[in-house]
Amino acid sequence: MGELGQVTEQTARDLIADGGLLFLFLILLLILFTWL
Repeated sequence: MGELGQVTEQTARDLIADGGLLFLFLILLLILFTWL
């Protein structure tokens, strides 16, 4: 379980480093859908 969490955290960091704006856009979409 710990290893999986580490991999997920690393993947998240890579996504933010590669395309932080895209990551934020996806989060905004998620928030929008929850409001609908």
